[in-house]
Amino acid sequence: MSAYGESQLLSIGEIADLLNVKADAATKWLKTNGIHIHKFCKTKHVFRFDVHVVLGIAHARGLKLEFPNDWQERYRLSQSNPSVSELVFKELNAYSNYQPTTRVIALTESDNKLISKLKQHEQIKTT
Repeated sequence: MSAYGESQLLSIGEIADLLNVKADAATKWLKTNGIHIHKFCKTKHVFRFDVHVVLGIAHARGLKLEFPNDWQERYRLSQSNPSVSELVFKELNAYSNYQPTTRVIALTESDNKLISKLKQHEQIKTT
């Protein structure tokens, strides 16, 4: 039992009931979302916290689309576990802070001018 009075583990059947799907579909959903399935005493379980985080990310993405200005506050108010909230925020920020993987190489002088204009525009946008 955890500090909250409930088990830290959920069985595949409990996940299936939660998602309102069959056990095979629940297992596929867990694998698709990167939740590791643990085998204890010939039964398969996942940690409740992991499921709450994945569901929280889906909920937060919906709020982010619907309420772009105050989605974080709305999500924080709807979430009872502050640890889940913080991890959801970190996960969503990790997805949004990416760097390009390719570099643009100018071939002509007009390419150089275009690249410098784009860089100036990007600097103006970020300030």
